[in-house]
Amino acid sequence: MNICLFSIVTYWHGIKGGMENHGKILCEGLVKRGHEVTVISTRHPDGKEYEEVNGIKIYYLIKTGFGTYWKKWGKESLRKFNLLDSIKPFDIVLSQSFSGYYFAIKKGKYRIPFVSFLQGAGPSLTITMIKVAFSQQRIPIAETLRISLMYFVHYFVLQLPTVLLSDLIICASDDVKKSVRRWYPVRRKKIYTIMNGIDTFVFSPNKQERDRRRKQLGMREEECLLMTSGTISKEKGHHLAVETLNTLLEENTGLKLVIVGAGEYLASLSGLVEKHGLKDRVILTGFIPNEYISSYYNAADIYLLPTLRAEGLPFTLIEAMSLGLPIIASKIGGIPNILKNEQEGLLVNPGDTDDIVSKILILLQNESLRKELGANARSKVLNELKAENMVNRTLKVIESNLFSNQRGVKY
Repeated sequence: MNICLFSIVTYWHGIKGGMENHGKILCEGLVKRGHEVTVISTRHPDGKEYEEVNGIKIYYLIKTGFGTYWKKWGKESLRKFNLLDSIKPFDIVLSQSFSGYYFAIKKGKYRIPFVSFLQGAGPSLTITMIKVAFSQQRIPIAETLRISLMYFVHYFVLQLPTVLLSDLIICASDDVKKSVRRWYPVRRKKIYTIMNGIDTFVFSPNKQERDRRRKQLGMREEECLLMTSGTISKEKGHHLAVETLNTLLEENTGLKLVIVGAGEYLASLSGLVEKHGLKDRVILTGFIPNEYISSYYNAADIYLLPTLRAEGLPFTLIEAMSLGLPIIASKIGGIPNILKNEQEGLLVNPGDTDDIVSKILILLQNESLRKELGANARSKVLNELKAENMVNRTLKVIESNLFSNQRGVKY
C-alpha cells in the first residue's frame, strides 16, 4: 500500500512522547513489510522541508506552526497531500490523534479510507486535569480553565469531525476505547484496541550498559537511582518526583533522581530542583534518542510514573517494564489496565506524594519484591507488548476491514 500519515509533531522533530513514538515504530514497521510511507507534518525547528529516514518520506510544512493544529496546518497539509496524491495516489490515509481533521472534513471527494490512532480522548484528559487542579492544587485553576476552553474548541472543530469521519479508530488501550465510546457518537464496530509495542531487544536488561551509565552519572554501588522520563510537561508529574526525593532525603541520603526528556516545563523543573538545593541529587538529561535511552533505564533501580494525566498506554511505562524495573505509577487512565497493582508494579493515587514516598520505602526495604515486580513486568511486555505485534495487528485490522480491489482497499 501507498500510505500517507498526518501528524502535527513527530519523533523526527526531536519529540519523544507517546504519539511520536507510536508513529515512528508504526511507520518503520510498515516500511519493513514492503509498504510505502509518507508523513506530512508541521514546520521543523531546524527549517528542513524534507528528509527520508529508514525509508520513510517526511515532509515538514514551512508555512505552518510547529506542533499546532492551527497556523495554516489544515489547508497546508491538504495542499501537500493533493500534490503528492496527484503524483502517486495514496491507498489509505492515517491520522495521529486529530492531525488529519482537515482531510477528514474534505474526504468525501477522495474516496480514500481514513484511519485515526488515539493515545487518549481529549474530553477525558480535560476532566482529569480539572479534578487534579481542585483536589491536589498542583495545576493553577486559571490554567486549567484555559485548557478546558481550548479543549472545548478542539472538541467541536478538530476531534468530532476526525472521529465521526474515520473509517476505523484504533485506540492504545481499552480505557481510551471506553472514552471514545463515551464522548463521541460513533459505531462500536469501527473502534479497535491495539496496545502500543516496543523493541524488546533494544529495551532489555544489560549489565554492561548499567555499569557504564551509572559511572557516567556518578552513582556509587550502594546508591539507589530513581528514574522518570518522557515529555517534560507539568501534567506528566515530573515535579512530583522531585518533591518526593526532597522528602525522602530527610532520612535516606543514598538516593538520586534522573529525569530523562525535554519539553516546555524543563526550565521550571530545573528551577524547582535549584529551589530545593538538589542540583547534586537530580540529573536533568534533556532529550535522549531511543538508541541511548535504554542505558538510563538499565542504570535505574526504581522507575516512577507520577503522571496527572489520563493517558492511554504510555511508552515510557512499557519501556521501563521491558527493562524489568520495579515501577511506581499513577492509578489513572489506561495504566492500571496493563500494570496490575502488586503484580507488575505498585499503583499510587495521582498527585499524592505521600503515597509515592511510602511505596518507594516499601521497595527500598524489600529486594525480593523489587525483583518479583520487575520480572513480572518484563514477562508481560515480552508476551503482549512487542512492536512487531502492534504493527502486525494494525495491518490485520486495516486489511480485514478495508481491503478490496479498489485502490488496494474497500471503500
